[in-house]
Amino acid sequence: ASGEGSVGGGSNDGDVLDLDILWVQLLSACEAGFILCASTCGDDTRCRSNGLVPNHAYALTRVVEVTDPMTMQSHKLLHLRNPHGDHGLAWTGDWSAR
Repeated sequence: ASGEGSVGGGSNDGDVLDLDILWVQLLSACEAGFILCASTCGDDTRCRSNGLVPNHAYALTRVVEVTDPMTMQSHKLLHLRNPHGDHGLAWTGDWSAR
């Protein structure tokens, strides 16, 4: 999978988060026009190496699932926007604009 890291949405009491359920909830919330956001962890090196600002909130503007026509492999993508500017950084991982 191209996305790594922690995901939110669950309680802090050790519950296991079902990523499939989270994905369906994100798709549904985005389609319903809800305001969505995401944040990065405090791992400065890991965030900056991927073009993200550590300990920072992002607007979640799109939730899509695309299929690679060559491999027929499905990819779940989140489109994030930095509401405070780019801090000189831009996502450089898989599916980046670069």
